[in-house]
Amino acid sequence: MQQPDYKHLLESMDSALIELNDRLEFIYLNPAAEMLLATSNNQLNGRTVEDYCGKKCELQQLARQTLSSGQTITRRELSITMAGDRELTVNLTITALSGERGILLEIHPIGRLYSIAQETVRQEEYAATRLLLRGLAHEIKNPLGGIRGAAQLLEGEFEDQELKSYTEIIINETDRLKRLIDRMIGPRHIPQEHLINIHEISERVVQLIEAEASQGVRVVRDYDPSIPEIRGDSDQLIQAVLNIARNALEAIMEADEEGEIRFVTRIMRNYTIGGQQKDLVVRLTISDTGPGIPRNLQNQVFFPLISSKISGSGLGLSVSQAIVTSHGGIIKFESTRGATSFDILLPL
Repeated sequence: MQQPDYKHLLESMDSALIELNDRLEFIYLNPAAEMLLATSNNQLNGRTVEDYCGKKCELQQLARQTLSSGQTITRRELSITMAGDRELTVNLTITALSGERGILLEIHPIGRLYSIAQETVRQEEYAATRLLLRGLAHEIKNPLGGIRGAAQLLEGEFEDQELKSYTEIIINETDRLKRLIDRMIGPRHIPQEHLINIHEISERVVQLIEAEASQGVRVVRDYDPSIPEIRGDSDQLIQAVLNIARNALEAIMEADEEGEIRFVTRIMRNYTIGGQQKDLVVRLTISDTGPGIPRNLQNQVFFPLISSKISGSGLGLSVSQAIVTSHGGIIKFESTRGATSFDILLPL
């Protein structure tokens, strides 16, 4: 009888499986655990639970309890704080491994199903909004073209320079409104896709942000060099990332505080985008330590003309969302005071 392939079984499971030794050092993470912890097996190998989530981490306390007693611990709908102060609701089982000094953690995040449903609803709302905007743009741009043409004809009829200045105002303002409408509906051409390295995209944006940043703003990189190339339009993706990073920079500088902007890349496995599960997804996270997005605006940040900044146009995130959506991806975010992060998720 053929021996079962236990490694394949472990790596196919949806539950996160983590093996720790008697010093609570990470020994093994299956792909679901790597996705949950937002890091790789290699990066955590040899590090302790305390290194990952701090001394007061509840995972560490429960793991020590199982290690000392040898008894299995099960917790349902447990709220735990992960690295980066991420709050997760999970079902957790910790089992002592027989015959060896170590334990096995099985973690099943129950909040993910709710999150998938919410993402699907938001994508449907966003698609409906963009369709409405495109229809409105067409209805508005047609009369704008007529107004501009009439102003040009009038300009040719006037000899008085003062009267010509009025027609120039009409022409300039109709042009400005047309540009605003074009920005609201986002990129109009299909992405010119080719193989690109996500870190080249990130580095282009980092260079621009570092050039614009004040002395008190620090830019940090945390890249996973094993990420393969993806297919995409590099110019569009640079614009999408730049809009998010520039928002982060402006938020810190407007608050007149020292701060940090962090660029992180990771691979996500078995991730659901738009109701479809993807085997591999690239995640680029842009996080900052600024004042955060007001709670009353958080459900609207991807809609045009919504901004918490005094000088903001409210178009940057809308354009970023349009670009990432056209690449088959999504943008997610979390925001509290001192910790805002945007995840750009693109399928491989």
